[in-house]
Amino acid sequence: MPMRNLSREWIFPDIVEIPADFQAEFGGSSLFYQTLFRRGLKTIQSARGFLNPDHYQPSSPSQLPGLPKAVDRIHSAFKSSQNILVWGDFDVDGQTSTALLVSALSGHGSKIFHYIPNRARESHGLSVASLQKQISEVSPALLLTCDTGIDAIEPIAFAKSSGIDVIITDHHQLPPELPNAYSIINPNMLPEDHPLFNLPGVGVAYKLIESLYTDLNLDPEIFLDLVALGIVADVARQTQDTRYLLQKGLALLQNTSRLGLQQLLTFANIKPEEITEETIGFVIGPRLNALGRLDDANSCVEFFTTADLSRASELAHQLESLNSQRQVLTENIFQDSIKMIADYPEYVQDYPILVLQGPSQWHPGVIGIVASRLVERFHKPVIMLSQDGKLARGSARSIPGVPISNLISESSNLLLSFGGHPMAAGVSLSLENVSQFRRQLANNYERIVGGLPTPPVVNIDGDLPFQLISDSFIKDFQRLAPFGTGNPKLMFATRGVHLNAQGVRAIGKDKKHKKITLVDRSGKKTRFFMVEQRRY
Repeated sequence: MPMRNLSREWIFPDIVEIPADFQAEFGGSSLFYQTLFRRGLKTIQSARGFLNPDHYQPSSPSQLPGLPKAVDRIHSAFKSSQNILVWGDFDVDGQTSTALLVSALSGHGSKIFHYIPNRARESHGLSVASLQKQISEVSPALLLTCDTGIDAIEPIAFAKSSGIDVIITDHHQLPPELPNAYSIINPNMLPEDHPLFNLPGVGVAYKLIESLYTDLNLDPEIFLDLVALGIVADVARQTQDTRYLLQKGLALLQNTSRLGLQQLLTFANIKPEEITEETIGFVIGPRLNALGRLDDANSCVEFFTTADLSRASELAHQLESLNSQRQVLTENIFQDSIKMIADYPEYVQDYPILVLQGPSQWHPGVIGIVASRLVERFHKPVIMLSQDGKLARGSARSIPGVPISNLISESSNLLLSFGGHPMAAGVSLSLENVSQFRRQLANNYERIVGGLPTPPVVNIDGDLPFQLISDSFIKDFQRLAPFGTGNPKLMFATRGVHLNAQGVRAIGKDKKHKKITLVDRSGKKTRFFMVEQRRY
């Protein structure tokens, strides 16, 4: 029976019958088996592969359409010593994709160059002007994109007219018309249930290199640490091959030899062996993203590859400083947004999508973070727009069930550019069209989605009396890690709980943390610590 906790509905699961041979195979608690079964792992073979990457059979790279043709073209470039230009993106997925390709392609006969657009000046993707400049500087015979390019029809046509072959590796949603590239590698061309369908950009780049390195009798797995960073930072769905790559990559990260990462972790007071998916999501990822949000992300390749300790320390310090700056900017814009909503409550009350247009002081590199925080608060899609002369440029974030990229594309008549995922997108338009865009989005929502968003729920994985909480119980469920989209952290509930006489105590140097002693209906006491959320 559903229970309500404030505005969130608590959903308790049905008990599933677990076969005896399944229980005997894995050991552990009943809740552990129940969780595996509820997450679709109902055979011993599938559960083995989920828990241990050594028991998982990854898919062949050749299952990605266009990949074998791309590998042959790269071999040809190596043999002819042709220049190769890697074109990336400035978020962590794009940074790791770029670093992976530059590292993997170097030393095989071709000169490798890379370019990542500047977020403030160019935004995502390829442009004819930037491409023309790079062509004049490095004279590439082959252009290889990563985490971008699937919608770059005009720039790729320009590259082709300049005598350059283009290989696109991307994972973004397929547009109605594809560029006329030499080869396109995108997992969205596969069925949705295919093991490779959920790869992020760095995963696609890795599968290309995996096939290439197999031909060259080299080990591609040395790059899996970069893949793990991109998977978590891009919030990729951690199932099947994507989860396998993350598991293998985390093991590499915990023994990282990359000096830049070592120095970054030192600044954050974290030991490499302590790296988990949370370390990537809350420590490493935000610092790398700050580089692309506030500065020039092209230095990411040097950060990941330098063998100079002093340079590694310098680059890590830069990331730390940029991240501190990003935190201040984010909080200021968030507070501005809350005030704007208080002044114009109809933006929330009358529209299914919250669209806020701010001044030029709203840094375009951080408004996406603020959009995510507003989504959490109001449980509706949010589009944050920053003024850039007579233009508004912005970032969108959504909720499950509302494909924001589709809704935005339905208003293409008002837009200068747009693109992204069902859960996140980018957009630019004329300032004078913002009000009409807001109204048209509402119409798109009613026509395509309809009705109110599904109320937020808390999916409870099991009832947990306090007396069952133990170190061994916690270790049992850590076998399900890494957690993330597609494999969420477990949520347990205890019924009949009340505060004991001590109640809630403020602790810590600044008294911002709390210690709470609770008693369940059996009389068992348990202490909990509420730590103020640290926004990295």
